[in-house]
Amino acid sequence: MEAHSEDQEQIDLRSLAKTIRRRMTPLLIVTGAVFIIGLAIILTLPDRYQSTANVLIDRRTTEVVDVSSVLSGLPADSASVDTEVQVLRSPTLIAQVVKELDLAKDPEFNELIAKPSVMDSLTGWLKSDDKDQEPVTAEAKAAKTLANNLSVVRQGLTYVISVTYSAADPELAAKIANAVARQYIENQVTEKQKAARAARDFLGDRLEGLRSDVQSKESAATTLRAQIGLPNAESHSTYDEQAIADLSREALERRSALAEKQARLRVARSAQGNPAAVPEVIASGVIRDFKAQRAVAAAKAADISARYGAQHPETERVRQELVGIDRELSAEMSRIIASLRDEVSVSQSQLAVVENALGSRRAESIRNARGSVAVNQYEREAAASRGLYEGFLARTKETAESADFSKPDAQIISIAKASDSPAAPNRSLLAILALAFAGVMGILAIVIAELLDVKISNTTDVERHLGLSTVGSAPMLEKGETALGGIDANLSSYAEAFRIISSRIKKNGASVLMVTSSLPHEGKTNVALSLTSSLAKMGAKVLLVDTDLRRPQLTETLVPGKPENGISEVLSGATAIDQAVVRDTTWNFDLLGVSAQTQDREVFRNSNLSKLIATLRAQYDYVVVDTAPVLALNDARDISSVVDDVLFVVRWRRTSRYAARVAVKALREANAPIAGAVLNAVDVRRQSFYASDDSLAYYGAYKEYYAR
Repeated sequence: MEAHSEDQEQIDLRSLAKTIRRRMTPLLIVTGAVFIIGLAIILTLPDRYQSTANVLIDRRTTEVVDVSSVLSGLPADSASVDTEVQVLRSPTLIAQVVKELDLAKDPEFNELIAKPSVMDSLTGWLKSDDKDQEPVTAEAKAAKTLANNLSVVRQGLTYVISVTYSAADPELAAKIANAVARQYIENQVTEKQKAARAARDFLGDRLEGLRSDVQSKESAATTLRAQIGLPNAESHSTYDEQAIADLSREALERRSALAEKQARLRVARSAQGNPAAVPEVIASGVIRDFKAQRAVAAAKAADISARYGAQHPETERVRQELVGIDRELSAEMSRIIASLRDEVSVSQSQLAVVENALGSRRAESIRNARGSVAVNQYEREAAASRGLYEGFLARTKETAESADFSKPDAQIISIAKASDSPAAPNRSLLAILALAFAGVMGILAIVIAELLDVKISNTTDVERHLGLSTVGSAPMLEKGETALGGIDANLSSYAEAFRIISSRIKKNGASVLMVTSSLPHEGKTNVALSLTSSLAKMGAKVLLVDTDLRRPQLTETLVPGKPENGISEVLSGATAIDQAVVRDTTWNFDLLGVSAQTQDREVFRNSNLSKLIATLRAQYDYVVVDTAPVLALNDARDISSVVDDVLFVVRWRRTSRYAARVAVKALREANAPIAGAVLNAVDVRRQSFYASDDSLAYYGAYKEYYAR
């Protein structure tokens, strides 16, 4: 498989080489013509001069004032440098340069006032004349021309940008390159100044709003503090807390005093019915005196009762004295209880007053706290607005100072200078490219010629397009040489070709052969005559039959003046075969030609044709029938049905494969026994350009074997 693939690749390469060799003429013509035209165009191209100005993107951040908080410079990163490259190419900047230099009045930038060049004349017809297209201004055309000739390139990964302009005038090229770089720097300063002024206006408006906001919030805080009676935001909370603590402590003390008095009252009430049980805690000086008197009286009563008895008058008197003392003691206790009750009532009133004051203070403290929250909120908002106001005030001052001082973020590090030598066109390179393009067009011409070539050139074409095998290939006759002369030259390649064809026919065993072609002038008559002569020279008895009734070239060549009897008379029965056959003693074969009296053009549809062929097959070793072209007349189709084999003649580099395909199809529809094709009139000197599988393609290698 690998060997086969390698061989196939070599065959393809050889085929490509053959194609180029046989199409050398159109290749050279097209290549030469295109190259000459290209050279003419190259020579008419005007010289172009280039000038370059270099711009450095400044990474330093030196500032006279701190404007970075308001207007920042360019960041020192690769993307920012690439962005500035696009800025230098921007239509706005280009339009500014056009206006600054008044380029719309320069003929190089305005085709309406420029003289047309040769190139413009050659390409002017390609431009569409669209009446509906909007008119383009001179400034727009100048800007487009400038943009087309402007090159802005970053130098590697550096911060340097090269601005290059190409023009017919070196001074103009330098002028425009410098103008683009200078306009870029000026635009940076202008934009910074515009931004500073816009920032200043914005900050001024914002500053006025913040000032009003601070004033309104401070006024609201002051008004609210006055409404709720807060001394100040810091002391009102401590004041309320101290007042509540004092009232709480006083209330606690009064509750304790009240509880003590209530306890004494309860004790006094419990002892009111038993004066002797009055506790000491409530005993006043009077009570103590009464209790001392009662004790003395009680002791005296006990002693007298024990001494005199219970019924003794002294005992009764002492007992009455005790009752009197108890009565006085009860009266004193009632006064004490009434006094204690009054004290409890007073203490309760005082406690109520303190508790009411404490509740009021606590309620007021809550109101103050709530008001304090609102006041604090206003004060915090006022403080925040004041901070913003002070910040904007500082930025406003910085912006006001920076509006008059703006430093660009780039600088021109080298200006463009007029060049002494043109940078374009590179005529040497263009000539090489023109030659390469011419070569491509030449190859394209070969491809087109191959695609348009419908002529049959080799046996491969015969097999591919007609589906026929090739019986043989016959070389072209020398100028002025006849077919019989070629056969007579035994040492010629022509004679050898027909010996090969005759051998193959003899091997096939066919005795009646029809020779035809698709169209006239393809050499079928020469093939029939040469085949007949070759078979005769091999010792066979051969009859050559001319059936081309309209153009009987065989008869006219071999029998000048035409015979009196021919095939028409034989088929009609007017003449016997032996009377119509003419013997050619020079070439040793017989001829059944066309008589001068032939009028019937439908003789081959006569049923006698098959009988005639059968008779001739019995009398001759070979019968060669030359017919009219298949596409010209129907005769060949009628005759093909009664012969043994049909030889289809194809003329080298003349027969169209389409015409031959139609003719072969017609023969097959007539059930013709097509033995194969004969490739006729092959140019042996050029066949090697067209074929690899044809013996005549290698004629140059073995031509020494032939006399010619």
